[in-house]
Amino acid sequence: MTYAYLVPQWFFTTGIILEILFALAALFVSFYAYKVSRLYGQRDIKIMSIGFLLIALSYISKVLVNIFLLQQIQEGVLALTLSELNRIASLGFYLYIV
Repeated sequence: MTYAYLVPQWFFTTGIILEILFALAALFVSFYAYKVSRLYGQRDIKIMSIGFLLIALSYISKVLVNIFLLQQIQEGVLALTLSELNRIASLGFYLYIV
């Protein structure tokens, strides 16, 4: 079996934790931008709020894909075959487009 992706364990967990923090920060900015847009009634701030919400959703989708990736890793070896990597990359791409 050929492996195309080999990484240490801490790489996934640290990446997932950081992506969750980035998603929370983007949600925080989105929430306060939305509050400010309602207070002042400016359309530009509302668009910025929607943009940060979409950024947060993209980080959340990336976290979900990485968690799914961790569940697919078997036998105690952090390795994926080419077909598994292609399937997960396709899933991540479709989530990103949505």
